[in-house]
Amino acid sequence: MNKRAAVVLLLVIGATSGYFSNDEKLEECAKKEGVTTNILISHPNDMKIKCFYHCYFEMTKVILNGKVEIHGIKNSEPCLELKDSNKCELGFKLSNCLRTNLKEYEWRQFF
Repeated sequence: MNKRAAVVLLLVIGATSGYFSNDEKLEECAKKEGVTTNILISHPNDMKIKCFYHCYFEMTKVILNGKVEIHGIKNSEPCLELKDSNKCELGFKLSNCLRTNLKEYEWRQFF
């Protein structure tokens, strides 16, 4: 993935453009799942995007053995009980839950 696509990816998932601490993990998951800039922009609910989220959260140990594991972030509590038999759907639900419930500085801890 080129740098432009990485920036688009970060912007689409909700991180600010100046924050790239997990850039390599984002790129690795995007490559693994076949996520492209075009898919991100034109099909944000595509299964590839959903699987990208799961890959990223699993790689960063936010999802462990199919369970959401977040410690020390009070606003994440509504997301801890998320479940889905489809791992990609779980990743997507978690991303949406975190984006909805976290403050910007808390969100940055994930991306």
